[in-house]
Amino acid sequence: MKVSKNIIILIIVFSFVVLLSFHLKQWITLDKIKIEQLYLKELIQQYSLSSKIIFFFIYLLVAAFALPIDTILSLLGGALFGFWWGVTLVSFSSSIGACFAFLLSRFFLRNRLEVKLGTRLDKINQGLNNDGIFYLFMLRVIPVFPFSLVNILMGLSHIRLLNFYFITQVGMLFGTIIYINAGIQLSQVDSLKDIVSPGILFSFAILGVFPLIIKKIFDLYRESKIKN
Repeated sequence: MKVSKNIIILIIVFSFVVLLSFHLKQWITLDKIKIEQLYLKELIQQYSLSSKIIFFFIYLLVAAFALPIDTILSLLGGALFGFWWGVTLVSFSSSIGACFAFLLSRFFLRNRLEVKLGTRLDKINQGLNNDGIFYLFMLRVIPVFPFSLVNILMGLSHIRLLNFYFITQVGMLFGTIIYINAGIQLSQVDSLKDIVSPGILFSFAILGVFPLIIKKIFDLYRESKIKN
């Protein structure tokens, strides 16, 4: 009985995420989203542990197979689970999922991908040779390459899995915190006017400004390295 309830929760959450990810505007309104959100929160309160486990594995699979709904899931994690649980679930599931993609690329897709990616792979290897694992850290905080592409490219490089996991976990943490906070802010929207509230505007402003700050730090680091 409990297993069947967990399956129902999984189907509801996954269906809700799929609807959002494909932007089906003709079916989705703010009122409907709020209703679904409240219903999911009730389920989460009733089946707290099960819902967290289900969300964790959904996000892990999304990260592992590069499904284009990770941003929506991050916002949903904040809206449904709050700050601390949202950050914990998204941070670990995304990092572990990235490791699955890394291993898949390294051991099963190497020959095919090396030919297909060509110069992109050369750029990654050159960056690792010049800056070491700090280069991966910068890729995690500055969206030069998409999250899923970084996983694949790193799988084809010489970086060790443990280093990849650790840098991925740390490098994506601040971005995860920003998305979770944005999800919490969006969950409090009751009308379209609330979308321009200071809390939401500040959250998304950080999303845009943070990578620029990190890029500036990275440029200064490289300049100092060249001078030395």
